[in-house]
Amino acid sequence: MAIQCIEPNLGKIPEVSTYSVQNKLKTGIIVRSPNWLGDAIMSLPALKQIKKMLPQGKKLFVLSPNGLKDLYLALDIVDEVIILKQAHKNWTKDDIRNVRQCKAGVAVLFNNSPRDAIFLRLAGVSNLFGASSGIRNILMRRTYKYPKRLSKEFNIMHHSAKYLSMAYAICAEKWDGEFPKIKINTDKVSEKFIAMCAENRIMSLSPGAAYGQAKMWASENFREVAKSWVDKGGRVVVLGTDKEKETAEIVLKDLPTESVYDLTGKTTMIELMYILKQSKICIANDSGIMHLSGALDAPGIAIYGSTDPFATSPLSKKWKLLIDKQECAPCFKRECHLNNHPCMNAVKPIDVITNISGFDFNVEQGKTIFR
Repeated sequence: MAIQCIEPNLGKIPEVSTYSVQNKLKTGIIVRSPNWLGDAIMSLPALKQIKKMLPQGKKLFVLSPNGLKDLYLALDIVDEVIILKQAHKNWTKDDIRNVRQCKAGVAVLFNNSPRDAIFLRLAGVSNLFGASSGIRNILMRRTYKYPKRLSKEFNIMHHSAKYLSMAYAICAEKWDGEFPKIKINTDKVSEKFIAMCAENRIMSLSPGAAYGQAKMWASENFREVAKSWVDKGGRVVVLGTDKEKETAEIVLKDLPTESVYDLTGKTTMIELMYILKQSKICIANDSGIMHLSGALDAPGIAIYGSTDPFATSPLSKKWKLLIDKQECAPCFKRECHLNNHPCMNAVKPIDVITNISGFDFNVEQGKTIFR
């Protein structure tokens, strides 16, 4: 097949039966967030609609892993953030007490965890809503079944559509297509990052992927794209966790040190948001950073292979999605079991470099305009 440049699209939102929760709210609604950054971003449209349906005086609480705390605190739509000390383990007594003190009457679960359903009930929240997920269904007021994910062919349901479906199920209004505003507190951004971004020629790279190697475009390919940008006078920033330092070293190898920054493991969530917002363009795998950049209304290009661009694209018209579909893809595996990683290697650096030319870079005004 040939390279496809796909425009992000929400697709059709599954229709499920509705149930009014207005007389069960007590103080408001708790939303149990997804655990991963990318999924958390894809759930923001639904979170926005749940907030809009709440009567004056009722609160939107988000129950979140600690790593996502600053994302939710940056959203005006969120009234309170409740942190789970260990999101993948049993709740502590403090967790249960913190949720109970909210006195919310309704919870919407954006994950599939039976554990969270159990502990929400123990914390006194009796009206639970979410996707159907085995044994936890007996604890839920309403559950919703969604189509199973297809392998080796593209799916028709975006993850955001599933979350929106849950919001609509409790009578939320239709989404207007706009993400909730993310306010970045620059007082909490290092001065060195502010100075770096003031150069107004930053390309952000996200060569890692927390899910696994199968989603990762070769580091050498990222380096070739970075070199092309640097050769034109730009600066390159590599973003990610400290687990991706080795990947960053490969990406930046032999590039002029005065033109590149390895920030893997060196930014807070607030600083990450600031850098992405200020970047001229972001080049990324299908990753949390890709989704965060899109939600910040920043432009970018994503390389897809083992995952499905129709199911997990950033919902931003400023992003381009490149894929050359192979027979084995999308496989959704963490590791590629073939010798040459055909789905990701089918996209070449020149494909990305060529598509970068589809953006106008207005250096004087500090804006990126989509042609």
